[in-house]
Parts: sequence; C-alpha cells; structure tokens
Amino acid sequence: MNILFLTDKTRQTNGYAIVGENIRRTLENNFKCNVDCFSTDEYWRMRPGKTTLRSTLYENYGALAIAWDLLMLIWYGRGSKYDIIHCNVEHFAVVAWLYSRIHKIPYTLTAHGTYGVVLPKRYRLFAKAFREASRVIAVSAFTMRRMHEEGINANIEVIGNGVDKSKFYPDQSVLKRPQFLFIGNDKPRKGFSFLYDALCLIKKKGLKPELIIVGSFGPTKSTVESHALKDGVNIRFAGKVSEKELLRLYQESILNILPSRSEPLYFEGYGLIHAEAIAAGTLTLGCRNSGNEEAIRPGNGWLIDHGDLEALSTKMEELLSSASKTDSKPTGPTPPEWREVTAAYIDIFTSVAHSSSK
Repeated sequence: MNILFLTDKTRQTNGYAIVGENIRRTLENNFKCNVDCFSTDEYWRMRPGKTTLRSTLYENYGALAIAWDLLMLIWYGRGSKYDIIHCNVEHFAVVAWLYSRIHKIPYTLTAHGTYGVVLPKRYRLFAKAFREASRVIAVSAFTMRRMHEEGINANIEVIGNGVDKSKFYPDQSVLKRPQFLFIGNDKPRKGFSFLYDALCLIKKKGLKPELIIVGSFGPTKSTVESHALKDGVNIRFAGKVSEKELLRLYQESILNILPSRSEPLYFEGYGLIHAEAIAAGTLTLGCRNSGNEEAIRPGNGWLIDHGDLEALSTKMEELLSSASKTDSKPTGPTPPEWREVTAAYIDIFTSVAHSSSK
C-alpha cells in the first residue's frame, strides 16, 4: 500500500509526533507499506522530496497556510500514486481534502483531542474536511464523544494509542525513590496548579517529596520556582530529557501524575504518558472527564476528579508511606504495542482504499 502521510514532526517531541512516528515506522517496517511522510520539520529549509508544511499555522495565516501546503504536496508528489492519504494531525485535514479531490484518492485523519473539536467547530473549511474524510480515527471514546457533543459531523471510529515496549519497560533492579513525576507544560489543561496545591497540602503534614517536571514551562518556570522556595515545596525542573533519561525517571518514581483539567474545547484526548509510565513499571494518576479514563486501566493507577485535593493528596501520602514494593507496581493490563494499534489503522486504510476503487 502506498500512503501519503501528513504528520507534525518526525522527531518525537510531543503527543502528535509520538503517535505519528510510531505508526509511520510500523507501517514501513512491519506492514511493508510505502510511506511518503511529509511533516512540519525545518520551516526555514527546503530539501528535495520533503515539504515544509505550515497548516499548523492556520490560525495565524489562514488560507495562505493551506495554499502553501497544497502547492508543496502537488510539487513533491508529482509522479507518485497513492492509495490513501492519512493526516496524523488535524490541521492537515483541509489540504488532505483538497489533494484528495485533485487526485481522486480517499483520505483519513486522526483526532488526537482538542484540535479534533476546535478546528471543525470554529472553521467551516475544517468542518467540511472532517465531514468528507472517509474515516476520522479518534484516539479515545472520550474524544469521539466530545466531537459528537459539539455537533461535528464525521465518520468516527476509535483506535487507542500504544507504547514502544522496547523503549519503556520495567527494571526490577531500579529502586523506587520518594519522588513524583509530572510530564507536560504550564497549559491549564495539564493541571499543574492542582498538583502544586496538593504538594503544599502534604508539606503541611511534614512530607516533602521531590516533584520532577519534564517539559518546557517557558517564562512560568521562574514564577513556579520562586513560589516553591517560599512554600517549601521540593520541585526540580528536568527540562527536555533523552528517552533513556525519561525511562529512568519513570522507573524511579513512585507515581506519574497528569491531573488533566477539561474545558469546553480544550481537554486531554488520551494521555500517552500514562501508557509509557505503566509500561515502565510505574503507577500513574489522571483525572476523569478526559481521555485518561481509557489510558488508565484498573490496577495500573487511579482516576480522580480534577480539583479534589483530598483525593490527590491522600493518594500521594499513601504511596510515600507504603513499604511494600508490590503496592508500587502496575498490576493491570499493559498498554498495546504500536504494532497492534497500526494493524487497526491498516484495516481501516485497506477498507477505505478498497471501497474507493470500486
């Protein structure tokens, strides 16, 4: 199968990229597909065979971003024949729709969460592109439900995310430390302020664990550091880390925490870090009313209501005081490998391509 694959970045620096790169690689290595992968990497540089997609800047530049992408795809795709187009990022839906009409081939797209609602809700072009897609793949039933609730008309099917178990795995020789792990940024929907309040609460009870933050906080970092110093809260900013270092942080931490806050249009569509933590042998905690509900299965962690300080602080206290190693290891089902997830994508691609060829 020949696939035109539109993604965010080939480097795994965010949720879109992790999903896209793992599916792309699995399509090529395990399912022997021919994949032309065009991404947003290197805006400033033009290289043969590679576009510099800009649809992610649609909210800044409007139709100009779409026109750029379409021209680049027409130019670099000349002479190529594809069975299907897949958008790994919602921003590429319009250019995929237009390219599909020009070349008379079907297209599908993945709705990762927030932008699967925001874009078709706000912009008619995206609403039409979602509606005309042969299939929209939502990463969770929660994401699909939010799309339906917002009146987004599309042919939606759910395929959850996976994890690369060659990169994330438990190590019995690594001892758990009295530390919690937060991977994310200072966006309100990540729920950091809720977590910070819980740290302050357990500090008043004489507990002072270390919270390690992985990710970029930008200018907010200095504010958090000054508050932590004043409040006596132990926080360490690790910044961006390598995959090897991230694995070690997962393995050493007694709990991974992503206390997501859902807003009308902004929410956590799945929560890949929960899957990574579980695969690495670490319990994880997230909030209900988000895709976390499907990422965290019984035995692998806990779901609480966002804002329930008592529930969050109590669970943190319990883990800090637990002396049993079995209490700090996931016992539920492990997340699927990317091969299983990609097999479900292939089923859809094959069905869509076969239907369009009739």
